[in-house]
Amino acid sequence: MGMADLSRRALVAVVALLFVLPVIYRGGWLMGALAAALAMLGAREFCLLARRTGVRPFTGTAMAVTAALVLAATAEPFFTGFAPLALTVLMGATVVLFVAAVRARDVADKPLASVCATLTAALYVGGGLCFAVLLRHLPETGVAVRAAAPLEGPLLLLFPLAVTWVGDVAAYIVGSLWGHRHPFPTVSPGKTVEGTVAGILAAGTAGLVFATVAAEPFLLLGVGPYWIVGIALLIGTGALAGDLAVSLLKREAGVKDAGSLLPGHGGVLDRLDGVLVTLPLAYAALQLAGSVSP
Repeated sequence: MGMADLSRRALVAVVALLFVLPVIYRGGWLMGALAAALAMLGAREFCLLARRTGVRPFTGTAMAVTAALVLAATAEPFFTGFAPLALTVLMGATVVLFVAAVRARDVADKPLASVCATLTAALYVGGGLCFAVLLRHLPETGVAVRAAAPLEGPLLLLFPLAVTWVGDVAAYIVGSLWGHRHPFPTVSPGKTVEGTVAGILAAGTAGLVFATVAAEPFLLLGVGPYWIVGIALLIGTGALAGDLAVSLLKREAGVKDAGSLLPGHGGVLDRLDGVLVTLPLAYAALQLAGSVSP
């Protein structure tokens, strides 16, 4: 990547942060609407990748179900309230999709693959972004030891986002400068062992920063500093898995980027590949750590 591309990526990232951070702070339906819009774009890109492989997913349905999942999380940020809504949406969508496949897909059109790709797009993208909403409101809905302060919900959401992106940047820099061994040459030829290790260690370091200067929202849930660092290392590993998953889809589709919406960054799916895994991973790990900590 040249300096011009790197500068353009940095500019887009800064503009996006200036727009997204106030929305995260506000939370509620404003954040839910933004997350739903991003999820719809990501689901559309997922379906376009599938079409390049000869599968014909129901793109409009995938986008609608994806948005419905995120908005369900916004309406019911308690996981126990969200889960039944999400299951209802997915089961209803499954029935609708098979009816649509009977009407609009011949056997030669691979109707089973069409339905599966549609549901996977909705569940992977929409299901992942649901946890952005659930994490943002976790101090208000989880088992907390006291009332939450205004910044504690946003900090819990920024935790997996920051850890994921710090690890991603460190992996890119170290891999570009010193990387030689390529563990996944057929899936992601640019990824190196050196960069991967650096990315995971940088993720742990970012977790240490949170444990040192922003531990209050975690203590609110009963999660101590050692847990924070351990979860950050887990997030760094999960981000690698998410990156490889989307890289595999793009490789099968024969494209470099999933989209072209963001200059220098590709599409929404290219930017969210890691966090679609790390958001639910962080939510589950924080809940588990809070329940087992003394």
